[in-house]
Amino acid sequence: NEMAGHLEASVAARAEAEALGRELAIARDLQRRLLPAPDFAFPGVEIAADFRPAAAIGGDFYHFLGEGETALTVVIADVSGHGLPAGIVMASALASLTALSRGGTDTPTLLGLLDDEVRRTTERRAFVTLAHVCFDLAARRAEFTNAGHLYPYRVAPDGRVTWVENPARPLGAGRPVERLTVTVPLVDGESWVFLSDGVIEAMPPDGSEAFGFDRLEAVLATTAGKGAWDVLEAILAAWRAHTGGDDPEDDRTVVVVKVHGRR
Repeated sequence: NEMAGHLEASVAARAEAEALGRELAIARDLQRRLLPAPDFAFPGVEIAADFRPAAAIGGDFYHFLGEGETALTVVIADVSGHGLPAGIVMASALASLTALSRGGTDTPTLLGLLDDEVRRTTERRAFVTLAHVCFDLAARRAEFTNAGHLYPYRVAPDGRVTWVENPARPLGAGRPVERLTVTVPLVDGESWVFLSDGVIEAMPPDGSEAFGFDRLEAVLATTAGKGAWDVLEAILAAWRAHTGGDDPEDDRTVVVVKVHGRR
């Protein structure tokens, strides 16, 4: 009777684990469907993106919004933590961003509204970093509004690597703050690189040194003139070489936007 009881408990536990696995697989598929399609394209630019969660569900997300044929908005965000709780916040933040973007409000106001929504719907210790860049391909300029996220990198056609500074607090991190938009001219042939901190903070097996900004910038300097997918693969190849694999300990997201010249 005792053996039968143990067997019954074991079978029940296994069935529960299998059911949970199926539910997580469905949730993982739904989360990927929330992100832009892998073949997303927009006139005047080439786009490449990689999203790799640390668990079945991730807290990173990215979003593309095209307006006509000359205005493209790129958003990358990182929810604190990872796993299912971060994934729920990610889905809520992305849904709120999508809904608010349809209102036609300016970006600082939009992020202020999103900040209110994150603080209203999440625990106090949860926050979201987010970078919002509008590429105006007709006026040849980019407008960057930030919420505590890593600054986007720019790789010039001659290989010079710079970034666009715009310090700001994350969404949900406390009382509302004033956010500023930084405007910079677009350069024909340059690449913009957006990252989550899962790229920068990744450690090797011996735990000696994080991947870091210096290593990333050295890689970016070798990608001048390359297409978006080549730039992305150069970053990921260096990341894998440093970590010894392709399984991140924190969610990893990279988005590359290559700006074509006027036609």
